[in-house]
Amino acid sequence: MSSSSYAFGPTECKCGLSLMTLTSWTRDNPARRFGVCPNKYKKGIKHCKRWYWNDPELENKWYRTQLYEMHLLLNPSQREELENELTSREELAVLQVEFADMEGQMQQLMEELKKSQKMLSFGSQLR
Repeated sequence: MSSSSYAFGPTECKCGLSLMTLTSWTRDNPARRFGVCPNKYKKGIKHCKRWYWNDPELENKWYRTQLYEMHLLLNPSQREELENELTSREELAVLQVEFADMEGQMQQLMEELKKSQKMLSFGSQLR
């Protein structure tokens, strides 16, 4: 792993959005947290591919393997609960971004509506 990819990276993406903190459960990076742009999971827009490790890599392969194996040994209901919780967090982060976008769009529409109302009001005063 290159040292440039490990950092207690920024908390904000170039997009201006706060990075989501997720946890990797791969064999090579078990329980390793990373920050990722919410746009990575958003449909209909150009995907941002920026992400940063928040935790250092476990240098000892034995520790990585043991941690990963312990994760797999959780009883099925605990493992399913953990996976559902992580999925729910990701979905919540995506919904929060979409909500913020919709709020911005609604604000723009409200401003356009006010302008239209002013123009209509001005036009009726001229008559």
